[in-house]
Amino acid sequence: MTMPYRLKRRLAVLVAMASIIGLTTAMDYPTPLPDFAHPHTPHAPWYQPVNAATSRPILIIRGGFTDLPWPAVKDDAWLGRRFFGPYPSVRDYFVRSSFGRVDFSRARESSGTPDDGVVFVDYGITLAQWDALTDEQKMRHGVNVADPLVDYSVFDRNGDHVLADDEVVIAVLQSVPYDTGDTIDGPGASRAVDPGPLLDGMELTGRTTIWAHSAVNQITLDHEMLHTAFGLARDFHGYPINGFDLAGGTISPYEWYVELGSWHKMHLGWANPTIVTRDGYYQVPTWHTSGQSFLLYDPGRGTDDYLMVENRRRVPGTYDADVSDNGLIIWRVDETQYYNPSPSSYPIRLMGPCPDYSCTYDAWDAADQNTPQRDMTGPWRDGTPSGVAVRLAYEAGESTMAYFDVPGPGAAVDCFDRNSAGYRREAQVIAGQTVSVRLPVQNTSEEAGSVGLGLAGPLEPGWTWSGETAELGAKEVTAGRLLITPPADATPAAYRLWAEATWLPGPQHGSRCDITVRVIAPPSATWGYASTRAAQYQAPVGEEVVLHPSWQWGTWKRDGDPNLAARNTTMIRTGTGRYRVTMPAMGSLPGVAHAGAGVSWGYVDAASCQLASVVRENPDKILDVACFDGEGTPKNLPFAVWASGHSAGAEPQLQARYSAVGGFGDAVPLVNEETFTSTSGPVEVRRLGDGRYEVTAAGTAFDASGFVRVTPLNDSPAVCRPASVEDTGTALRIGVECMGPNWTPKNTPWTLTYTQGAGAHHDPSVPAAYATTTGDPANPTIDTGRSWSSTGEVPTIARTAPGVYDVNYQDIGNPYTYPADLVDVTAVGTAARSCRVLSWNSYSLPRKLRVIVQCYDAAHRLADAHFSLAYLRAPTRT
Repeated sequence: MTMPYRLKRRLAVLVAMASIIGLTTAMDYPTPLPDFAHPHTPHAPWYQPVNAATSRPILIIRGGFTDLPWPAVKDDAWLGRRFFGPYPSVRDYFVRSSFGRVDFSRARESSGTPDDGVVFVDYGITLAQWDALTDEQKMRHGVNVADPLVDYSVFDRNGDHVLADDEVVIAVLQSVPYDTGDTIDGPGASRAVDPGPLLDGMELTGRTTIWAHSAVNQITLDHEMLHTAFGLARDFHGYPINGFDLAGGTISPYEWYVELGSWHKMHLGWANPTIVTRDGYYQVPTWHTSGQSFLLYDPGRGTDDYLMVENRRRVPGTYDADVSDNGLIIWRVDETQYYNPSPSSYPIRLMGPCPDYSCTYDAWDAADQNTPQRDMTGPWRDGTPSGVAVRLAYEAGESTMAYFDVPGPGAAVDCFDRNSAGYRREAQVIAGQTVSVRLPVQNTSEEAGSVGLGLAGPLEPGWTWSGETAELGAKEVTAGRLLITPPADATPAAYRLWAEATWLPGPQHGSRCDITVRVIAPPSATWGYASTRAAQYQAPVGEEVVLHPSWQWGTWKRDGDPNLAARNTTMIRTGTGRYRVTMPAMGSLPGVAHAGAGVSWGYVDAASCQLASVVRENPDKILDVACFDGEGTPKNLPFAVWASGHSAGAEPQLQARYSAVGGFGDAVPLVNEETFTSTSGPVEVRRLGDGRYEVTAAGTAFDASGFVRVTPLNDSPAVCRPASVEDTGTALRIGVECMGPNWTPKNTPWTLTYTQGAGAHHDPSVPAAYATTTGDPANPTIDTGRSWSSTGEVPTIARTAPGVYDVNYQDIGNPYTYPADLVDVTAVGTAARSCRVLSWNSYSLPRKLRVIVQCYDAAHRLADAHFSLAYLRAPTRT
């Protein structure tokens, strides 16, 4: 009998990846593999493939009572459509579900339209008298009353004078008081016929017959057909399969449809599962169209316990139109419990995507935020470890995939990314640059071993990659890294690559999944700058302040969107010496940012400002600025910030972000979105000691004549400077030294910019300059070999006091004064010094620029030093 079921309503097509890496089975699976349908020892006599492939007629007996007629609108034609018509009908359900292996026809009878399969009778008693009968007596009464209109002997196919369940299906339907003609509700059941006389010489006693109310929904009739025609000997509505299997609860006040699951179809011979014998990814097509499922078992355990996996998909016009959820369904089976009457025995249980697998109205869909779990590693029904698992379930779709883990060696790599549009890990890289892709890798073997991560298959010409190897314990997971480099002339496009994990003791065992690498051309220059004016840096905590519009500019100002062009850089003071700075439209593309002390007339101190963090919140870039006095104590201070992105251009550019702070020895490739070199060569960092780093960027275009800026990326005080810049002939080599407030070496992350023959923003369309001092710092000159300006001008420099310098340009400033500009200063060279800009003035006299620089020693006193400065300004108005 069916029980009530409350329907629950709750997709990126996966490109096929059906290959399974592995040439041999993982362990000693028998040959041939077991037949899990066990047709020679069925759970019930009729519950086996031969009966399930036997077509037969259906005889429908419908009747009312002396005090309750049958609803007139549900006549023979209506019932004929319900049982024998096109979708949706009882016949069509089983023709489709069996993939054409079985069919049903209209039974021969002489009621109404002869041989339409429907007999209309009056049961000749009141409803109360009918209700007083046992269910079996009702079935006997129904077949007896219909006998004058039916020759039961025509159904005796084998001539034994016994109407067996495989010869004809009989349904006895009754009217009910609540059925107004359009009502859908009520139960159905399968009951034996009570002992009684032979009918047309045929024995009907004990045969199974459908009994249902006139208002019953169709799926309940389908469910009872499963009992009556195909010998399902027990109900499963007490088990957590509702909404995913016809054998579950079906009674409801509406029409809905759900397919028969793989466990039942296997036993009926309508679908044969693929028995998994080695670890790997498997493609799982839609269940109701393919009949494809997968079976996982442990040969050492035996064939009574196993998992079955199928892909369910809610598709209108099919018999899975109302399946409870989209995605993978995992059935856990214990064949020994088939006849156990206790619901807690769970001979078949749906293992749902939640920590205890109890969420049985949900399918495994990694893209569903409500069910993010992806690994089903639960035990067998009796609590013992299963030795098999379904891992890394992917997003629901017409075809989905998962990694099946069975006894034996294996290695899994995971490419799923819930946050990408196609649910695959994506990476963006500028042509000629290297991108790092980190992917989870797992040893799915039962023993420790080496697992390698790489790329599989041929690549486009010029592409290169390197991977990693890890020693992993049994079932251990780690994060592996792929370094992928497209050639500099790669066509901008999305490239689909196959990441591959390999079990190195037996390389035939492994797995692959696809990632997308998007190659882009070097973008045009994007940059911006801003600084505090007056007492903006003392703003109340939490108050958003627009940094002075006349002292900021960015490439977003020339955007065609007037709303974007009207935006300004803003600041929120978040604490003493801490500021959250939002730079519009600077987060849409990668790049680096820098911060330093700003204009502070009259405040003489070895103060410094740096970046505690930089976050891209598309489209904006968020800078967390941290300022400290000379002793390293947080202090509210004026500051200046600037940021720029990777860009094309005739002159070289290097941008880098370094985050590792430990380790010595071999150079570590810098591979992250912020690291870029216009020469397309690798960028490497070697930590030489505490606070000392050597940066190498391959490329002969570098000649060490450019501007270098290094900014600490740390919320504790630090000062970094370029200690050396060298052209090796094949690469640019920059020495970086970082110090804490006590002037001792300090390990810290940092950002770095190097530009040569162009402004620090690498934008040749806008006037800019940089300059570096040389000679005796007590009487310095401008190093013309390491200075540049868009006007060709070399500035003058004068030392006005120890550690104080006056630098002047005559023709670089903005002729219209506003929007004004920015000057950034850094100490350079081997001496442990720090330098900052005290002020700059480009507004008193158009085109002229005056910069006051102060430098300090370890005692935080003004001291002579070498320095570099960079000058940025807005484009000249036209």
